[in-house]
Amino acid sequence: MFVVDCGYKWPIVEKTGFIMNGFYGNHPLIVDDKSRMKLPAKFRVVFEAQYPDELTEIVVTLSLNGVIAVFPRSEYDKYLQELTNESQRELHTRKLLTAIEGCTSFEKIDKQNRVRLDPTLCRLAGITKDIYVIGRKTHMEIWDRKKWEEFLESTIPDISSTADMSYRSTKM
Repeated sequence: MFVVDCGYKWPIVEKTGFIMNGFYGNHPLIVDDKSRMKLPAKFRVVFEAQYPDELTEIVVTLSLNGVIAVFPRSEYDKYLQELTNESQRELHTRKLLTAIEGCTSFEKIDKQNRVRLDPTLCRLAGITKDIYVIGRKTHMEIWDRKKWEEFLESTIPDISSTADMSYRSTKM
């Protein structure tokens, strides 16, 4: 196997030295007094490389985990379509869509690399000053730091059995 240099430089590799195909990892951050958070530098690189036309309009909404989700616009549209594909005749689906769509705002990443978080959404999601920004491949989730740590502490011991159950359900 050999690699031919075609002259094209992959933006993510060029800036970071590695390929990052999506949002991954966790980053402890702080929400400032104006309800803004600084976007993790690695996530900014993903936006610039994979969603260069979407830096001026990102989506901040409620996630299925009850925390805040931040999407590139195109990924939010896909996410909403998946949710909409569920039977809209089901009451729980209509309630879910109403909550998510009603809590959605369209924001910009400012020149200081910050994103504004709606204060009402922060209150609903239990977000205080100390947060973790969690990568979820196509989007980010913003968790209150204490809530994230409690989630990990309760989830880690069950990972093996949960993975085993998930694997079995895909084989049936």
